Amino acid sequence: MDNQVHAAAPMQRGFFPKSRIAVSLLFLMNGFLVGCWAPKIPEFAERLAITKFELGLMILVFGLGSLTMMPIAGAKIAKHGSRVVTLTMAVCLLPILLALTVAPNVITGGIALFLFGGFVGAMDVAMNANAVAVEKSMRRAIMSSCHAFWSLGGLIGSGLGGLLISKIGVLGHAGLATALAVAFLAIAWPMVLSDPPHPDEKKEKSRLPMLPMPCVLCAAMPKSMCCSAT
Repeated sequence: MDNQVHAAAPMQRGFFPKSRIAVSLLFLMNGFLVGCWAPKIPEFAERLAITKFELGLMILVFGLGSLTMMPIAGAKIAKHGSRVVTLTMAVCLLPILLALTVAPNVITGGIALFLFGGFVGAMDVAMNANAVAVEKSMRRAIMSSCHAFWSLGGLIGSGLGGLLISKIGVLGHAGLATALAVAFLAIAWPMVLSDPPHPDEKKEKSRLPMLPMPCVLCAAMPKSMCCSAT
């Protein structure tokens, strides 16, 4: 039945139809927020007065959040389609950078970091599924370019983060980064391809993130901190 639905879907013409622009912006937004988190790690550790070992454990919490939420996202995609899940996770992700910035203690910081990893990972699964749907509608492979947009977002977020933090402070940086992420999502929202649910498909199995999130995080930390996370 699903194959018949996909076969009946009209082919999108042009090299960059609206649905491709939308999913590219979603990858850009996701990578941008992860990149913005990287230069905040030293301030996060200092504010919460945690050791390098404890920081490694906190970074591990980020990964645990992703591994927890990713299979849940896969099940929801099968029930509701990738568009609904992608946009829901994107909205949930928006305030987390601010939450990490104002977290007053280790417990709230850990919860915020778990949710950050969870929403980033769940959005990862959903936007990859949406990119597959766009590929089918275009009859063209676009996944590598989507991942390139994620990397570009990560580079922009991490590259500008240190400069903005030094100029406007950690809270100003978080506010500006969140505003930019809202803009990315607002532009993409009406153009995101709506795909049908796939109730007969197998549920998404737990897996490591498809995107290089751990690499971006470790690149922003001293080697000793990165090793403690592993």
